[in-house]
Amino acid sequence: MLRRLLYFLVYSNLFIAACAVLMAWETCRRLHTDIPIGSLAGFLFFSTLLSYSFHWYLTPAYTGNSSRVRWLQHFRPVHLALFVAGMAGTIYFFVPLAAYWFWMLGGALATFLYSAPKLPYRFFAWLRTIAIGKTLFLAFMWTYATAILPVMLSDEPAPPGWLWFILSRFFLLYPICILFDIRDRDYDKKTGIRSLITILSVKQAGYIFWGSLLANVICILILAGSVTGWSSVFSLLLPPVLTACLYDYAKRHVSDLLYYLILDGCMALSAILYLSAGI
Repeated sequence: MLRRLLYFLVYSNLFIAACAVLMAWETCRRLHTDIPIGSLAGFLFFSTLLSYSFHWYLTPAYTGNSSRVRWLQHFRPVHLALFVAGMAGTIYFFVPLAAYWFWMLGGALATFLYSAPKLPYRFFAWLRTIAIGKTLFLAFMWTYATAILPVMLSDEPAPPGWLWFILSRFFLLYPICILFDIRDRDYDKKTGIRSLITILSVKQAGYIFWGSLLANVICILILAGSVTGWSSVFSLLLPPVLTACLYDYAKRHVSDLLYYLILDGCMALSAILYLSAGI
């Protein structure tokens, strides 16, 4: 029973939507931004659910050992229902944030462009051949939604250290995205999707992975020394350390729960630790 519930939360994209909310909440708390967090949390939850349901609904079945794809094919009506719910919730929570439409529109457009190559039309299929920076693009999308947007919605000046926090968020998300792309290299090549990771060797991709994690740690240390204080360093450093420890294992194993629960969970781990500590 618990295993089925876990699969539902992860495979239905409810888990990743919750991660987005936690990450945005962490940004607001650490940077002390004064924004309508309730409306933003609702908007991010449902827009993430909408985006990922749309993305996975367009993902065709392919030969492989992905239990997530098999789940998607079996429960396709559930995915469609969550897509509709995501659309309704996104519209509902956008209304109180309509004054910030400019900042929200950029994120919506970027989200659509990420999934657009999966649409069965010639123009969108053509995007697969030029999507070399899709890994960077995905990491930036998540950074924008969970670290930049909460700052842009504030009527106050950008808080001290906001740039270092945003960079630390990006350089955590990017290596996690690299692991997903290394896993999907063969599939991306077969379907004509070009990315930096399909062009580079796994060893070369590893250099970018480790370089990004190093940049993440440097940003965290600068941020801790100048803004947040050293008391919160542990919660920020544990996610990159865990991601680094999973590097070799993730290259050899393709378990969906490893990627969609543990690695995706690493994105929101510092927020969970921050919340638990009551900092």
